[in-house]
Amino acid sequence: MRAPCYPRQHSIPKDTMRRIVPLLASSVVALAASASVASAAVALAPSASTELHAALSSVTAAGSMTVAGSVTTSGAVGGTQTIRSTTSTGQQVIVHDGATQSTRVVNGRCFVQFNAKGLLTVFGTSKTTWANKWIEVPKSDPNYASVSSGITLASALKMMTPAAPLSFAASTTVHGTAATAITGKVSQSITGGAKVTGSETLYVATAAPHTPLRLVVHATGSGKSLTLDFAVSHVGSTSATSSPATSTKISKTGLEG
Repeated sequence: MRAPCYPRQHSIPKDTMRRIVPLLASSVVALAASASVASAAVALAPSASTELHAALSSVTAAGSMTVAGSVTTSGAVGGTQTIRSTTSTGQQVIVHDGATQSTRVVNGRCFVQFNAKGLLTVFGTSKTTWANKWIEVPKSDPNYASVSSGITLASALKMMTPAAPLSFAASTTVHGTAATAITGKVSQSITGGAKVTGSETLYVATAAPHTPLRLVVHATGSGKSLTLDFAVSHVGSTSATSSPATSTKISKTGLEG
């Protein structure tokens, strides 16, 4: 089985139906700065880091959130991704070019479901025996970590955490709410650890507790590009996800190997 990925799981074509395709950077451009600018950035980073920590902590305390928006690769018409997360459960739905992949994580158990085109995209099979049926990926499966990551609350918040160095961008409004933009490098939870160039910006409410409002990611590498634009909503009011009524272990489907 190929690990269905966004930001760690989806393939668009194949690799993007796995959450978000790890992109291989062809080069890293170092930006020179004057000593005064560098000093200002160092002074600013702790404040940005503190506000980011407050924003993520507010979601952790609330216990749930929904993240939903668009995924575009290499300038092509993109797809959509929705993640509904609670402390111990979560559901992710990816739609792209007629292919769909749903993933549920419930108390450590992971289930996936594909439509016919999703099976073709991820597994390369035109057989529809397992289309629209829930398949369980057990923890013993080598693909469990990549398939299940980024869905429950703590894991999803890692995706929303820009990497250092952090700085503040211009203040703005998001859906009518005064917002502060915190910008950094792209989180490894999105790239899968691959080196990329680009930026990740989390927009948080200016007023305490600085609840996250929007996530925007731009990443490039090896001639490929990735853009994510997600709204953050239902903080503290996202319902828990339940296990499917019926499912089949992936080892019994013939989709692996």
